[in-house]
Amino acid sequence: MATTKLTQKPLPVNVMVALYDFQARDPDEITIKEKQLLYLVEEKGKSDEWARVRLTVDGSKGEGLVPWTYIAPKKPLYRANALYRFTRQKIDEVDMALGQNVSVYGSLDAFYLVKVDSSASRQAAVGFIPGNYIEEWPTGER
Repeated sequence: MATTKLTQKPLPVNVMVALYDFQARDPDEITIKEKQLLYLVEEKGKSDEWARVRLTVDGSKGEGLVPWTYIAPKKPLYRANALYRFTRQKIDEVDMALGQNVSVYGSLDAFYLVKVDSSASRQAAVGFIPGNYIEEWPTGER
């Protein structure tokens, strides 16, 4: 995870996976490889032909456009809920309210990569949280 100073850079809104290789041909585009994990920066209607993605949560390894048809949402490993409130302290972490539902995509050391569900007051966001702050839902719930 990045240790850079926290900025106001918005967090990604979804975790995606590359379906195919794509070679950037324009400075606004980014090269991706099949099966690569990507982070969608903003949700747009499927009528738009291009999606803005990052190669890392914080965008430190690049951000650019790829065709929507080259990416798809990644299926989470499981769903969980927050046991504690967590306040983002690093650029690649995400705020999480007590009891909030999350999708879990993987782990890095003691931190989990999650998508925090949207609520009335905020849109969905992707980032890292401490792994011991969530509890997996029992199979078949929610």
